Amino acid sequence: MPIWKSTSAQIRRVVGSTPSMRTEIYRSPWFDCHGYLACKVKYDDGSRQTVLQHREMMEVHLGRKLNSDEIVHHKDGEIQNNVIENLEVMLRADHTRMHNAEPEFLVFNCPICGCEFNCLARRYRANQLKKGGAGPFCGRSCAGRFNQKRK
Repeated sequence: MPIWKSTSAQIRRVVGSTPSMRTEIYRSPWFDCHGYLACKVKYDDGSRQTVLQHREMMEVHLGRKLNSDEIVHHKDGEIQNNVIENLEVMLRADHTRMHNAEPEFLVFNCPICGCEFNCLARRYRANQLKKGGAGPFCGRSCAGRFNQKRK
């Protein structure tokens, strides 16, 4: 069973018992453009808002709204794993410092020319989300050759 199905049910159970102004999650979660799960929340005053599911779960768990300088960090790095045990609140500055402390490099073989190269892990993951799995390539020339083969 996908993680988002269980966490959606978790939110629905907890929302009624929290002192916040939320009354219900009225739409199943979906993936936003960055790969995070988002959901729609209906408030007592009738207004509705789209929120990131992991932030909503942490607000419900803490019983308060998160400040604008607070980030909900996924401990295991899997942004779709919104189980409350995997989430922690961090200050934005601490979160940035943690992720930028030591850049992680991955070693790949180019599928076009076969050479071995290093790629920044953060860039690789971002490209996989945007491009849907093409690459990684050692450079622009190999990426261009790959795109010409597809046409």
